[in-house]
Amino acid sequence: GSRDATWETIRAILETHPHWQAGRLTRRFGHQSALLAGFSVAGGLAVVTMDADGQHPPRLLSTLIDEWRRGAKVVQMIRLAGGAEPWLKRITSRLFYGLFSTLCDVRIRPAAADFRLLDREVVDVILGSEGPAPFLRGLIPWLGWETVELTYSPDTRLAGKTKYSLGRMIRLAIDGLMSFSIVP
Repeated sequence: GSRDATWETIRAILETHPHWQAGRLTRRFGHQSALLAGFSVAGGLAVVTMDADGQHPPRLLSTLIDEWRRGAKVVQMIRLAGGAEPWLKRITSRLFYGLFSTLCDVRIRPAAADFRLLDREVVDVILGSEGPAPFLRGLIPWLGWETVELTYSPDTRLAGKTKYSLGRMIRLAIDGLMSFSIVP
């Protein structure tokens, strides 16, 4: 869904790294669906998800991999407070995670990011799930795999602005609550 030269850059990189893979969606389907599409083309023993805007520090990848090698099936990164995140985003995020954990009987750690490592076994279970695109921030803790939590300070965004509007955040929150709620 990028409107810049992202895909052309990826294709150029693939020419020098033929063992790497990339997938391109035909249109915007939402970030949960994009993550699932990435899982479906990933072939490794572990999969790392991270944003391409530079806020998820690549320098921490070796730390995630080390925890996985020690046996963690999920290595979940937790964003430390104090970054450039707007106050409204911080407050609504905390409210949502608290509400979700109460209504859905699944505890989502506040400030849990989509920056994580998943073992192949976890990825395969997620890909085997039926129904619409799952709410991964709820599904992954609900599955119950051994999880190691690590904290990180987000780096400065490399370029551009977030495209995750308040409306998109609300839609994601509703999707998550409707997917997992145990309260009528």
